[in-house]
Amino acid sequence: MNPAYAMLALWRAKPKTFQLTVDEGERLLRILAESQLIRRHEQLYLWLQGEIQQLLPHQILISAWGDFPNWNLKLDVISALPGVRTGQLAHCGIGSFLKELFA
Repeated sequence: MNPAYAMLALWRAKPKTFQLTVDEGERLLRILAESQLIRRHEQLYLWLQGEIQQLLPHQILISAWGDFPNWNLKLDVISALPGVRTGQLAHCGIGSFLKELFA
């Protein structure tokens, strides 16, 4: 099984509720407030490298938006990893993974 699909299956199996400590709740509110200040791609990159890493550790953010029912999407990748860029999405077969996530 594809590791991404395995993670998706595990996520679906978990309960949909969770509890935050007071510190985690404060951190989440701070992160959400800071997100409202993002206006440029560089600001998003810096925000994703900041305090959000403690709450949601990651190396890559893949975003998809647009008309999902008609599969007319725009995609973007944000990552500090060398060579991981948006232009590579067209060649990596991400479409079936996104369709599964949308479903």
